[in-house]
Amino acid sequence: MRVTARYMSRLPITYPGTDIAIRAVTFDEAVTICRKLGGSLPSKADFDVLGGMVLDNVKDPVWTWSTEAAEKMRVLCGGGWYDGAQYALSAAGRNTNAPSNRDNNIGFRCVWVLKRDIPKGIEVIEIPDLKTEIK
Repeated sequence: MRVTARYMSRLPITYPGTDIAIRAVTFDEAVTICRKLGGSLPSKADFDVLGGMVLDNVKDPVWTWSTEAAEKMRVLCGGGWYDGAQYALSAAGRNTNAPSNRDNNIGFRCVWVLKRDIPKGIEVIEIPDLKTEIK
């Protein structure tokens, strides 16, 4: 049996040299930036595995885009700075928004499958992968 580890950025992706999240990005812009960093957006399942875990204490936590869709909307995970501490620092919150929306309270995290592919300077947490391969 083989389990593939996944790694998610601890903080929302930030402006270089700061702990300020890159925010007010559309879903497509977040996908493009993660791909340029060699990763992808996390799935709702990635956040579900993390559950109520506190991801990090950043100056401006934001809702984060995920790969999941609900109707014509995209699923957001976590919580934003204006939602209060119970959501702002948790992975458990869920919301939806139009993929074209550019809101000051929406940012993104990236996920990598192989640790060696993570760019230098990005802190990560390991997400146990629920999928197993039996050989």
